[in-house]
Amino acid sequence: MKIKIVTNLDKYQTNCFPDNLQYVPRVGEYIMIDDVFNEYYHKQCLPTTLKVVSVTHSNKLVLVEVNYSDIQIKSAKLNNINLY
Repeated sequence: MKIKIVTNLDKYQTNCFPDNLQYVPRVGEYIMIDDVFNEYYHKQCLPTTLKVVSVTHSNKLVLVEVNYSDIQIKSAKLNNINLY
């Protein structure tokens, strides 16, 4: 079964997430972006881990939606960082 990670955040590319997860993440867990993109997002002061907010199962695919956590949003506001 293929696990696909998606987000509606414009600042994150669709290919920056791991494509070879061996287990299905659960809601509330965090997904780290691939190491190749880690430095790029870190320099832009964007989180390198995103929270799993939804998991949808089908016969051939598991769709995992990720977004910022509440603490990441609050921290960004305090530091005047535009996450969106």
